[in-house]
Amino acid sequence: MNIHKKILQVMTFFIIFHLNLVYTNDSQDDNNNSKATISSQAQTQEYNSEVWKFIEEAFGKVTEQTQKIEYCLQTIEQIINAGKIKFNTEKISKSSILQEIKSIKQMIKMINEFYTKEMPKDEGIMRGTFFNSAFIDYLLPVIQNDITEINVDEFDKIVVSKYET
Repeated sequence: MNIHKKILQVMTFFIIFHLNLVYTNDSQDDNNNSKATISSQAQTQEYNSEVWKFIEEAFGKVTEQTQKIEYCLQTIEQIINAGKIKFNTEKISKSSILQEIKSIKQMIKMINEFYTKEMPKDEGIMRGTFFNSAFIDYLLPVIQNDITEINVDEFDKIVVSKYET
């Protein structure tokens, strides 16, 4: 009986040891899965953080570009007011040109507020870039060729047509 007791003790020990080993391995697997999940979550958060940072930077650049367009129009107003641009006043008056520029600036400001305040930033980047492109497509040729051709209605038509396409 003594041998049977020893065998029983050894078997009990073996079973307990084996169960403990299985439990430990399962526990380690759970820990590894938990660590992997935490690591995955950390990577996702880091990725999201980087994406958000990129969106913030891009959004800032788009709004900065819109502000530069407004600033250029303001500079043109100052140049016209200072009499540094010569044009045929019989065709259009200085005050009419200034009024057209003022109306365009108001429209740009309204559109800027629309894409910066009414839209999520990722969509605002796309729309803001699009609008800035439309602004420049109209304003650059007019400013380079003949400032007297500046017209808020034409500006509006071009921005709307580009927006629709």
